[in-house]
Amino acid sequence: MRGSLPLVCAVLVLSIEGIAHACSGCPEPGIAPELPQVPVNALGVLWGPYPSMERGDPVLTDLDTMLTIPLETFEIGPDVYLHPAQPVEIGHAYHFATPGKCMPMGPEHVLVAGDPIEVPEVPLGTLAATAPVLGSVSRPADISCSESVDAMVVDVTLALDPALEPLADLLMYETYVDGMRWRPITGYFSEPAPGESWVGRGEDRIYAICIDGEGGSPTPRVVQMRARIAGFPEVTFDSDELEIVLDCQSDAGSSSGADGSGGETGEGSGGGSVGEPTSAADDATAASTSVGSGAGTDGTQGSSGGDGGLSEPGSCACRSGSGGAGGMGLLGLLLLGRFRRRSMERMAPSRAPAP
Repeated sequence: MRGSLPLVCAVLVLSIEGIAHACSGCPEPGIAPELPQVPVNALGVLWGPYPSMERGDPVLTDLDTMLTIPLETFEIGPDVYLHPAQPVEIGHAYHFATPGKCMPMGPEHVLVAGDPIEVPEVPLGTLAATAPVLGSVSRPADISCSESVDAMVVDVTLALDPALEPLADLLMYETYVDGMRWRPITGYFSEPAPGESWVGRGEDRIYAICIDGEGGSPTPRVVQMRARIAGFPEVTFDSDELEIVLDCQSDAGSSSGADGSGGETGEGSGGGSVGEPTSAADDATAASTSVGSGAGTDGTQGSSGGDGGLSEPGSCACRSGSGGAGGMGLLGLLLLGRFRRRSMERMAPSRAPAP
């Protein structure tokens, strides 16, 4: 019986360790646009989401002269834009290199500076939305990294202004709901590509979580898309505003997964409400700084909260089910205590009743 006690302890420890490390990873940020050539006045990249400069600064090199070009950064929510701090030459190739978050080196790309292009002063375009559909979406969750929940879903698409068609591949998109940045993800370590939403470029999916048929609100939510060009991220192109209603008590049709893909959820999504945005009034927190002195600036993290939210969206730490592991630890201690008491009782010598 004594030999069984270490075995029970070992099984419990292994079970708890397995739960704690069930959801782990360290995704590296990406860069965009990954084009062979861009206009000389639009040379730049979006580096994100949530990049880190703890391992060094990003570096821009003119491959024709092998000179290092000073960089400026522009931070907006989880994104960091990198563009030259001085004029560049048409026809030269420029190498963008970034430090890694978890690896020594991050993403890199070479852009050739082409002829300049005129940037029209026009709105981004016009939004359209599908009718609300009751389906299921995936959102971040401990232990398994993601979970499926019921939600009222609306798909929003952009009809790009014709004047911006020549710049379509350069546009980096953002979505806002009631003036707040909307960045849903399917689970931990599943960030969308830079400049895109979780469903693609120039489109997005907005949802409200439904619990037992309750959730959302009959109050309209205002959706707007915004786009930037990496070479001059201070300039924005805004779409029109579109009102949508996400009410779990409405008579909307149902679907097994919104559009059949399973759907996704947002960072900071709250039960029964539209997933909370990742950052408030991003324009107010945007900052432009110079790079080159060795003092890097971390990409800003948007706020998040509510169930299913990411407390540290850019962290490399293991996303563990702390609540589940803690519960197993308490259960294990109780079981061990009970097992030990029974073992002690069985091993204790029996006493004859006193005469």
